[in-house]
Amino acid sequence: MPIRRSVSQSHQSLQEFYRETVGADDQISREMGIGMLNLIRKLDNYFKSTEIWSKTSHYHLWLLTGPESESDSPLGFITDGKRFILETDYNPQHYGFENTLQFDTEEMFFRALLEEMKKYSPWRECEELYDR
Repeated sequence: MPIRRSVSQSHQSLQEFYRETVGADDQISREMGIGMLNLIRKLDNYFKSTEIWSKTSHYHLWLLTGPESESDSPLGFITDGKRFILETDYNPQHYGFENTLQFDTEEMFFRALLEEMKKYSPWRECEELYDR
């Protein structure tokens, strides 16, 4: 099931949002757009039946525990295709994440993301996280 954007951001799909950055004038935006589209495609292919909500903030993608932008967002990530950054343990009092992990490969990042998702509801109950 495709990863979906929160109800308040539903005017534009994630793919549309990141495709716009691919067309930006600066190289960094283009690289981030391409990298994020690749990660979204990988998530879409991995999770066939699990509903995953998200919101964007600048170029970051935050995974949400529900369809509303105000839902908890314990995980966030961003990439330029060369470095993959995973942010965990969002602290709403500080408006930021407590931990930032950086990976050099998409595969290492994706494995870490799946492990982090197991820590949070509703994903901890997701059978697809444990099937592979």
